[in-house]
Amino acid sequence: KNWTQAKIDSFVWGDISRKKVDALRKKQADPNVTVDTDWTGFRMYEYWNDLLVRHKGMKSIPVMMTEGGWVIHDRLDNFYPYPTAESASLNNKLMMEYVQGSTHLNLYKPDGSTYKRYAPDYLMGLMPWLAAEAEFDGAAGTWESQAWFSDWWDKEFQLDPPGQLPIIEMLNNLPSKVRVNGPTPKEWSLRRGYAPDFLPCDLQHWDYRFQYIGMGSPTPLVKYNAPASYPAYDIVEGLWQDVGQSNKNRPMTGGYLYVRVNDVHGNGIPNMEVRVLHGKTVDKFMPKDKPNDYFGNYLLVAPMPTYTVWIQTNDSVKFTANISG
Repeated sequence: KNWTQAKIDSFVWGDISRKKVDALRKKQADPNVTVDTDWTGFRMYEYWNDLLVRHKGMKSIPVMMTEGGWVIHDRLDNFYPYPTAESASLNNKLMMEYVQGSTHLNLYKPDGSTYKRYAPDYLMGLMPWLAAEAEFDGAAGTWESQAWFSDWWDKEFQLDPPGQLPIIEMLNNLPSKVRVNGPTPKEWSLRRGYAPDFLPCDLQHWDYRFQYIGMGSPTPLVKYNAPASYPAYDIVEGLWQDVGQSNKNRPMTGGYLYVRVNDVHGNGIPNMEVRVLHGKTVDKFMPKDKPNDYFGNYLLVAPMPTYTVWIQTNDSVKFTANISG
C-alpha cells in the first residue's frame, strides 16, 4: 500500500535491475532442464521419487516436504522477485491448493507448449516455513522475519489485521479437501502377521506389507553366490510390526530392527556380527544368546529410513539386504 514504483523495484529486485534480470534470463535459459538436472525448487519431491523408482527399482513411497514455501524478502534464484507479504501469502495458498488437488502446475515443454501436472499420489503433505517464533518461544530470534504470526512486517506492509500475514486469513477461508482417500490394497487392510494364504508359498514368511513400501518380494535379496569354501546366507523370514501392534509369531518392541542368524538347521547363532549402514554411518551389533532367542536389536534412528544390513564373515565376503520404509 502507498508504495512508489521506486520502492517496489528496490524491495522486490534489490541491487539488480529488472532489465538486467531479463537479460540474464534470456542468456541462461535452458529449455531442456529437468528436475533431475536442477532439483532446487518446489518440485524436489519428483527428484526423490525418481531416485527411488527409476534408479533404485523401487515403488513410490509417501513423500512429505518440510520447511518449504515462500518467505518475505527471501529467494534462492535471482531470476525471481523477492516475495512481499501479499505475494508470499498467495503463493503459499496456491501450494496448499495444489496438495489438496484443487489446482495444478502449468509446465513448459522445450518447444514452448505447456501441459498440466497435478499433485501425484505419493505426495503426502507439505509443511511450510514458518508458523511462528516469538509467538511460540516468547522472544524474537533468527527467524522472526519469516514467521506467519509476527508483527515484524506490520509497518512495512500496513498489515490488517496486524501481527499476522495475509496467508492466515487465506487459509482460514480455504475449504479443506481430501485429495486421495484410498483405495487401500486389500492385502494391506488384512493386517496379518504373515503373507495371506493366496500369495505364493515362498512368500509365506515374508510380511506382505513390505510389498507396498518398495521392498517387493525378498527374491532379489536372497541370491548370493558364495565360494564353496565360505558359508552362504539367505533371508528366510521378514516380519513387520506397526506401532501398537504385536506380531503374533514374535512379539517385539517397536522401533527396532531385529536380526537373528540361523545355521542350516534353523538354530540361532550367537555373537555373529551384524553391520548396518544408514547414510555414511556404519554401526555394528550382535545377536544375543539363547535367553533372547538369538535376536539382536538395532534402534532405527536414521532421518532417511533406508538401511543396508549385512553379515560380515570375513574381510571380503558378506551377505547384504536393503530395508527401506
